Amino acid sequence: MKKKTLLTVLFSLSILSLAYAQEELSPLYADIYLEDDERLIEPTSPILGKNLVAHIRYDKRHPKDVVSDLLEKNPNLLKELQLSSIAYFKTLINPLNEYCASEQKEEANDKRIGVVEMAAIPLVVLDPLHGDYIKNVSEMRNNYVEKTDIPNMANIVATKYQKSRYDCNVVKKLNEIENKAKKYLPKRLDRLVDLHNKISSPEAAYPRIQFSINGFTQYVYDELYKLDTTKLSNLLKTIYDAQVEWLDLREKNPIQTRFISHFENKAIAQGFLPRDILLVLAYSTRNMSSLDVQYGYDSHKALILEAYFWKFREIRDVMSEKYFPDIFPDVNMRQNPGIYHYATASLLACEVRLNGFTGAMARIVALGNKIGYKVHKLIGEISGQEGKKSLKKISQTAKKQGFGPGVDAGKHGGKHGLRFCRKFTPKNLWPSKNKISKENLTNSILDDEDLSDEYEDLI
Repeated sequence: MKKKTLLTVLFSLSILSLAYAQEELSPLYADIYLEDDERLIEPTSPILGKNLVAHIRYDKRHPKDVVSDLLEKNPNLLKELQLSSIAYFKTLINPLNEYCASEQKEEANDKRIGVVEMAAIPLVVLDPLHGDYIKNVSEMRNNYVEKTDIPNMANIVATKYQKSRYDCNVVKKLNEIENKAKKYLPKRLDRLVDLHNKISSPEAAYPRIQFSINGFTQYVYDELYKLDTTKLSNLLKTIYDAQVEWLDLREKNPIQTRFISHFENKAIAQGFLPRDILLVLAYSTRNMSSLDVQYGYDSHKALILEAYFWKFREIRDVMSEKYFPDIFPDVNMRQNPGIYHYATASLLACEVRLNGFTGAMARIVALGNKIGYKVHKLIGEISGQEGKKSLKKISQTAKKQGFGPGVDAGKHGGKHGLRFCRKFTPKNLWPSKNKISKENLTNSILDDEDLSDEYEDLI
């Protein structure tokens, strides 16, 4: 009898410890476990929170197993992530609107802002928000967990928050520049300008405040979100497994197939389209996952993407440090241009060609996009420097920023994306004279949303 009682007590304690661990991992309890922590709002992944993102990043298992285990041990996790996203949007919406209304915008300058990790949210932005965040996350935990319509609630709040990022004055200024460009370009190129705007998806950079706009981010996410959860998971798994396989092979012997070509070929063999593969390449080679509104749209897909991202990033860093000459399929680059810039140039060229423009135009747009990005980045840093802006200082800054290699990424990435899509895209998916109206070039997530809902008032 005593033995039975002891076993019962031990079992009860184990259940309690499991519940405690679940609470620690849940972002809804950040105000309890991390109230005085400077990373209360996690700068690399604000919706997951510090404990959960650390758990995912440093778990050595396959990303698919990590996600499955998390959902099995905490059946309410997806709901908690949706509520966490709402608390975050409520905290950020007013500072975002203030940032958008201001004429002088702070930019991420390493000398003025402590960088946690490249492209993460600076702590100097997050620290003043802790009080509001504690209040909002506590409200979500105490008042909304039992509601059944949380997915709809999160979707509406996320949509409104994202709309504010698109309505930011820095984005409107870019749109004004593009409209002026249309007046001087041949009329037949209006559609190309609109297509480029959609793909580059300019939005307010706040709270990451890294230069003035975040290119490609929302477009890549929107297009990946069009895949159903099973297909998205299988696509990520196929590419991840192929990358791990390449590294295993490379550790043993030099091999002939370049890194990018290896996993592209594996994914093509599994029936995936070049465009989908390039979308994952553009997503997985970022410095930060930058997922936030995506948890409001579909928290399951966002969790899958995030789990794979941190594993992809480990591989990207190993490739850059150990096997840089083996990365790119069509060129030997002397300096790393950033795999992400090569990836987005490849994606852009593929998209332009698939939308009915010539291959030459696709490559010009991919190259022009990177030149524009690098010029904008250069101007941003130069304007923040003290003293006279001499040609020597401009040249040194451009070299430090990797201006030349970045332009090379546009040149060679565009060439690869065009060739890859042309070779493996089925003929029935190639348009003859595909016409895209301006109405069809708006953001896909925002198009179908009805904001006339009670939860619109949450932010």
